[in-house]
Amino acid sequence: MSFSETDKQDKGVKVLMSKFQKDYTQGSVVKQLISFSLPFLFSNLLQALYSVVDMVVVGQYVGPVGVSGVQIGGQVTMLITNIVTGFVVGATVLVAQYQGAKNNDGQKKTISTLFTFFAFVSVGLTVLMILLNAPILRLLGTDDISFNEAYNYLLCCSFGYIFIFGYNAVSGILRGMGDSKRPLWFVAIATVTNIILDIVFVKYMGMRSLGAALATVVAQGLSFVLSMIYLKRSDFIFDFKLKSFKIYKDKLNLIFKIGCPSAVQFSITGLSFLALTGISNAIAGTVGTTLLGIGQKLNTFGILPCIALSSSISSMAGQNIGAKKYDRAKKTMWIGMGFALALSVVVFGLVNLFPNQIMGIFLNKNSLSGTDLELYEQCVEIGAKYISLCSFDYLFACVFFCTNGLATGSGHTMFSLVNSAINAFVFRVPMAYIFSMSWGLNMGLTGIAAAMGFAPIVSAIIGVVYIQTGRWKKSKIAVTE
Repeated sequence: MSFSETDKQDKGVKVLMSKFQKDYTQGSVVKQLISFSLPFLFSNLLQALYSVVDMVVVGQYVGPVGVSGVQIGGQVTMLITNIVTGFVVGATVLVAQYQGAKNNDGQKKTISTLFTFFAFVSVGLTVLMILLNAPILRLLGTDDISFNEAYNYLLCCSFGYIFIFGYNAVSGILRGMGDSKRPLWFVAIATVTNIILDIVFVKYMGMRSLGAALATVVAQGLSFVLSMIYLKRSDFIFDFKLKSFKIYKDKLNLIFKIGCPSAVQFSITGLSFLALTGISNAIAGTVGTTLLGIGQKLNTFGILPCIALSSSISSMAGQNIGAKKYDRAKKTMWIGMGFALALSVVVFGLVNLFPNQIMGIFLNKNSLSGTDLELYEQCVEIGAKYISLCSFDYLFACVFFCTNGLATGSGHTMFSLVNSAINAFVFRVPMAYIFSMSWGLNMGLTGIAAAMGFAPIVSAIIGVVYIQTGRWKKSKIAVTE
């Protein structure tokens, strides 16, 4: 039997959907959540790993000065990445809800708009950041000991923004379509490349923090290029031809409507840690930012389950909300929260059982002398207590992230924004200041750690109350357009 041209196109669409698109509006929620979130969890684990590797390698071969430089420079880069991730959330939610509504044209136009918009913004941002690197570091109170390390790291990372934008766009789109496995492949390539190049550039070529940044940029670039080649050769829904790169005003408006609150939300998190960097610099200079960096990197691992399950909840709930299956969307959130908490408890236990051994992974005194050795000894003196206090964040963040995940999947990103702002600037930063420097407490650096650990409690409670009210069920997106 011969197919007409239309039949062939329809058949091709079905094949395409079976390869990249998954339907999460029916079947076992538990099985689907596990199968969807595990690749995402491993992907985030690998991303966290190649972020942490920079600090570990520099810490082993350069010392606290290098760790401080990577922390400060990396914090600014992370702020940019967080903003990008926020806008990608807008596209992910759109793609997921278009998926639930079976609207392929809406998906294609959303993808085209995101790629085109990011291409222009990434180039402009690179130029801007090259000009502003030094003033930003001075504004953060970076001391002279760490300034050169932080400047070199940040300057090099500025040339990699286009790769950060591109990789996050690809991953967000695929996850919105229900595919969490291919992003894992791409980030695995970046991780392995980054680890190898970190050792080559820092240990053998003596490039210090600059080498760590260069390794990251090269790894991200390779991952992005390979992901583009793979998708183009796999008959992806978007063909990557020059004429296909267009900005559709209605889709851009929707991406902004959903993504702007998330971008602000993620940037608020980044800004709060920049504020903590400033407080740490004021209290103890290089020692303060070194411990903040180590504590924050460990937190990256501790809240990985929360982030992975939150994003999985957003994508899966988005499809179910698009299909008007609200009870199933809420069930997905509760199951995801349980998984996230179970995994975070394990990390919490390890940090509190082996704090000294974990500090040894980041800092090694064997190759240090003089001022570097003195800084090392100051870090080790309170390091175990510092990371132990930070670890309480892992537990409360599970509730906070997962309730935000359901709100985001329903398009209510403004709630996620407000709740994150409360966590960051009503509690985390004020608590850090009060505990460390004022009201007679004078806890010093451990006050900052306590603020990081206990700040999410109130936002977790707010999230649960909001979900129970059912306000998230009121749709913010017309997915049939």
